Amino acid sequence: MIALEQDDRSQLRQFLMDRFVLRELVQLAYDIIGPDYESLPSSDKSEFCIALITYLEQRERLHDLVDQVRRLRPNNDLAHLSAKLTPGSRPIADKDHASEMSPEAPPPIPTQLTGDQSMGLSERLPKVLLVDDTPRWRDAVTRLLQKESCHLVSARNFEQARDLLSQEHFDVVITNLVLEEGSLVMEGLQVLDHVKALGGSTQCIVLATIENPRVPAVIHNKYRSIIFAIVLKSDPWVDYDSFLQEFRGAVLQARLTASNGRRAAQPSP
Repeated sequence: MIALEQDDRSQLRQFLMDRFVLRELVQLAYDIIGPDYESLPSSDKSEFCIALITYLEQRERLHDLVDQVRRLRPNNDLAHLSAKLTPGSRPIADKDHASEMSPEAPPPIPTQLTGDQSMGLSERLPKVLLVDDTPRWRDAVTRLLQKESCHLVSARNFEQARDLLSQEHFDVVITNLVLEEGSLVMEGLQVLDHVKALGGSTQCIVLATIENPRVPAVIHNKYRSIIFAIVLKSDPWVDYDSFLQEFRGAVLQARLTASNGRRAAQPSP
């Protein structure tokens, strides 16, 4: 087993602490170890870094973490760790793969797992509810999410969304604010109220226009416990990468919230 010295381990932990936010670290862990990331403590960034390093070191996969970090944060001082962890020369990444892992394009959540990680994959696919009255927007979001391996259900208004939410749990709810064209009533707020009343781990992504720049901030303050992101709609809508990044983050946050809830509900030994 190839292990790091304490100073090297501390340097790696500090680098993760300084250069990544917790959400990025969680996605990084998911990218490397798949669903097993749920076994890591997720409430504290320092504890998460220590647990991730220990987990990978015990399985002789610490080089995977170092290589991923070097791709995401180039020009760092971790080259000597790769040399220690992998005897001989080890290519960091080919040109094409390195560009895919650049900071501007975060690594996607894996949609295909191997070995034991593939067991129960269909049960782990995130369930997503899309609420929008405009077919064009529903089609646009649906096409984007087809690449994300999720169970997607659509609703045109609050009544349909309420019925679906009462029938099953959704990891992510994506809702437009105005669900009836020309209406002055933000029916999407009713969707948010219902999700909030249900409790649970559901995370919401709100689709909003920029007609009133104060609206997103007001809504976020009121529903901060369930809103993961507010995405501004534009015509044509071209900021696909940002939307997918927010969607992936919402999926991870929902799973973390659910996992923390299960751990909190377990009786103390």
